[in-house]
Amino acid sequence: MCGLGMLLAVAGIATGVYAVRRDRGRTFGYAGIAVSVLALVVAVSTLVWFGRQAVQCAARYSDSLERSHCLDARFPLLRADRG
Repeated sequence: MCGLGMLLAVAGIATGVYAVRRDRGRTFGYAGIAVSVLALVVAVSTLVWFGRQAVQCAARYSDSLERSHCLDARFPLLRADRG
């Protein structure tokens, strides 16, 4: 889902640039660019944060079960039910 949001943010930037280049809708174009850039920054920084957390678990534990427990502790909402 985050990837979809990033694609929509890029599309929003392109649409905003198109609106700014036209005479009509310039204010909405600037607003669209600003909101899309903000969404893109938040999405990229979130992906970087999640990636760093996962790399720390991978570097700390060599066993896959220990790595899985580390990831479950760091991301409790993403935990899969292991029965």
